[in-house]
Amino acid sequence: MLHLNFKLGADIVLGNDFNRTTSKKTFNYFQRLFTQRQYSVANNFPFRGGYITRHYGSQKGIFSIQIELRYKKYIEDRYFDEEILTHWDPIIFNHAQLQLQQVFKTLASDLDNGQLFFN
Repeated sequence: MLHLNFKLGADIVLGNDFNRTTSKKTFNYFQRLFTQRQYSVANNFPFRGGYITRHYGSQKGIFSIQIELRYKKYIEDRYFDEEILTHWDPIIFNHAQLQLQQVFKTLASDLDNGQLFFN
């Protein structure tokens, strides 16, 4: 079975189809948000962005990025294709939930304050 360790065990994989669906500046912004929350981040490997990311992100004026969070950062250490969840740790889940809320609160604040322009 394939174990989802991502690239060298990264916690987050950001996929923007190798800077085709967002700029490098936008990618770096998201990378910084996650590293500030103590997540390790991989660039487009093994997930470069799925159909929605690539399809809509390639349209003029639309930017997209895929965010993949490693299983063990929100559920438990498990293997790919284990569809039945037999156990989950509420401490791990609640911690991930809090971290992700902070990431998206920062994003919303930066957008509201005009400090962030995607290009």
